[in-house]
Amino acid sequence: MRRFSLATCLTTLRASLARHLPVPLAAPESVGLAAARRRVILALLLLAFIGLGADALCAWSPLLTAGLVAGTLTFLALQTPLWLRAKARADHEWLMREPGEDESDD
Repeated sequence: MRRFSLATCLTTLRASLARHLPVPLAAPESVGLAAARRRVILALLLLAFIGLGADALCAWSPLLTAGLVAGTLTFLALQTPLWLRAKARADHEWLMREPGEDESDD
């Protein structure tokens, strides 16, 4: 009987992706894009922690809970599209660069 191995499955998937997608999926990340990505991830984590502790937080201060949720959702609604647009633009420029261009020219 053959056992399912997650490591084998992931190795096969990685080899298949490398074979079918020979170009990088993303441009090297700049300092600004990395900071924006981290801000989005931290806001999502904050929203998750607020959701996990919503009952206790709401019992302690419903107004604070509503403010935290509204502020976090507003931040995500503004930051995420800006980051995605900048990331898509950087990826497009990276993929459409001239073949002879030096990658260190920024």
